Amino acid sequence: MDYRLQQLKASAKAGSEKARQDLHSQAEKLRANLDADRASIEAVKTRMKDWAAGKKATFDEKVAQWKAQRKQEQLKRRAEAADEYAFRRSRGRCCCSRRCL
Repeated sequence: MDYRLQQLKASAKAGSEKARQDLHSQAEKLRANLDADRASIEAVKTRMKDWAAGKKATFDEKVAQWKAQRKQEQLKRRAEAADEYAFRRSRGRCCCSRRCL
């Protein structure tokens, strides 16, 4: 009976050691997968930041073009209004089409 008890204890100890080793190896695999996933996530974040920076640069460029075009149109309207005013003043009329001279 003593022999069987010792075998049972040895078997239980070996089984628990094997379970511990299996658990340890599974934990290592999970850590490796987690590290790989983290690296993948960081790569995606980097790509997203680069994409967003490209979009922002394009948007900023379009805004700058729009502002320049708007400024040019504004200056053109002012120049035309000044020409019209000068023309009317030279003919003896102001901007309201009355004779103000």
